Amino acid sequence: MRGGPNYGIDFTGGVMLHIGVDPSVSISDVRSVVDGLGEAAEGASVQDFGAQPGEFLVRLSATGENFDQGEIDSLKSSLAGRFADKNFRELRTEVVGPRVG
Repeated sequence: MRGGPNYGIDFTGGVMLHIGVDPSVSISDVRSVVDGLGEAAEGASVQDFGAQPGEFLVRLSATGENFDQGEIDSLKSSLAGRFADKNFRELRTEVVGPRVG
């Protein structure tokens, strides 16, 4: 090995939104709302999450030093508006910055 191992940090930060809706909502329904946000949702992922059907985890990658709170609020309001009649619940939101101390 020449020069030893090359250590790096791959995690860049992001927003994680854990939501709950009626079990009748599919993952493709949630993805369509997230994809509708355009550039703000670039690199977003949606996956089933939790023990109960109808729980999803939406992750957005960091694109800069800080997150625009307006983009996060836009995502939340888009999901809440689309699934208002489907018992939409925001279960948890976490924002992790791209800096390492």
